[in-house]
Amino acid sequence: MCMQVDASVGFEACENESCIATLAYTDSNLLKNYIMTPSHRFKLPGLLLAALIGIFLLQSCASTQSEETSIEVSLTSDGPYFAGANSFMNDFSVDLSALVSSKALQVEDIASVKLSKASIELPDGEELSFDQFNSASLQLVSDDAPMTSFAIVNPIPEGASGAIDMVVSESAEATDFFKQQSFTILLDLDFKEDDYRDQMSVTTRLTFNVEHK
Repeated sequence: MCMQVDASVGFEACENESCIATLAYTDSNLLKNYIMTPSHRFKLPGLLLAALIGIFLLQSCASTQSEETSIEVSLTSDGPYFAGANSFMNDFSVDLSALVSSKALQVEDIASVKLSKASIELPDGEELSFDQFNSASLQLVSDDAPMTSFAIVNPIPEGASGAIDMVVSESAEATDFFKQQSFTILLDLDFKEDDYRDQMSVTTRLTFNVEHK
């Protein structure tokens, strides 16, 4: 268990090794100044041992690290499409072993997952334009987590082409979704007019910040 100690109290106020170690970890100058005092030098061996052990343990308390991971998913929808919101979706299978580059994660390793970037792109070679849509919104949903809105672009800029970036919600947490085997990515496109094509697809690129042990 990680403990917190007010560094202003100094080593003299410590009653156990845990306190000594915490202060040494918080401010190494405290340890240096303390052991340079002649009356304290007889305590040096035990003090150093406690400090070293404690620093090692305390570092392990804060040993989470942050990495970015990106996914690219094709979202499809069957027509016909009527003016207003039409949903494009696909399921994403979570592979924790390949989620970050540093290690193969387990569910218990995940501290936090947040969406940091989102973009959508229309396929090449089709008569499809962003000018056909008023806005777009991105949600995630799964069997064990409620539908949550993660990003939006409203309005879609006139004449937009290629990929367009979405405005990502700062409060939306994706942690619960990545602790499941799969979840659904859902994109609502607001059509300006009816469109009677049989099927359409768009590509979404999502970048997540993963905090893990």
